Amino acid sequence: MRGATVKIRQLGERQRHDADSRSSEPVATLDVVVPETPVFQAYCGSDPPRFANPAELEYAKVLDWYGIPWAYEPTTFVLERDEEGRVVEAFTPDFYLPDQDLYLEVTVMKQSLVTRKNRKLRKLREQYPDIKIKLFYERDFERLAARFGLQKAS
Repeated sequence: MRGATVKIRQLGERQRHDADSRSSEPVATLDVVVPETPVFQAYCGSDPPRFANPAELEYAKVLDWYGIPWAYEPTTFVLERDEEGRVVEAFTPDFYLPDQDLYLEVTVMKQSLVTRKNRKLRKLREQYPDIKIKLFYERDFERLAARFGLQKAS
């Protein structure tokens, strides 16, 4: 793990545990746990992506494997403002593929629970008709997972 500070107690020769031996002392102290992020070759962003769920990471790996340039959540589209101009509703697609000028949104929610996301996509298409966007559902992810041996997000 990157960036983790680890202190390990030096152990001498192997010690025997007798029946009256006390519990062992801590062997390591881990101050910080930093999740490992793959090094992406086709990623177009400046900061490392922070994926919201494992499915997004798996999609990113597929895009990267095929050398498809991509950015993670680069644009937020305002869908609704209140009377004073404050943003009430917005939508940030997961991926942008600059070579295709295409946004991708990934969802692994059950089909019955994607109504809100579909509504946001309809609003986006109405307000930004020139924006191309594709929604990948759980069934799409399952097909990719079967084909490419991806880990299914739980």
